[in-house]
Amino acid sequence: MKTFLNKFSKTVLSIGAVLLSTTGTAWADNTETAAAERCLPVHTIRRTKVVDNQNILFYTYTRKVYINHLPHTCTDLTMGDTFKYATSQSQLCNVDTITVLHETGSGWIPGASCGLGMFEPTTDPEKTTTKQ
Repeated sequence: MKTFLNKFSKTVLSIGAVLLSTTGTAWADNTETAAAERCLPVHTIRRTKVVDNQNILFYTYTRKVYINHLPHTCTDLTMGDTFKYATSQSQLCNVDTITVLHETGSGWIPGASCGLGMFEPTTDPEKTTTKQ
């Protein structure tokens, strides 16, 4: 009986350790997601860089860089494009849209409008340009 209890205890401890390590991974993933911002104050945005048709980097005056993974592909948006945004608030948020601008000889014409995603902080913008 004592041998059975020892084996049973070791099995329960092993299962508990596996569950704890799995839960720890989930917490780490949630912490990373929780770090994403819904909005950025407009006055903190220093510049932007269009990476591709679904990723835009936002550089701030506070020396932070955020990647915005658009929830849907913006077919009119390509690397280096210019875009505009309009907001009635002092913040640019994940519910706002951008409008791609195309340069013509006499100015700019609007292209597609696309919704923004969450602003995810990044320390290495070149490595975080694709969402996994």
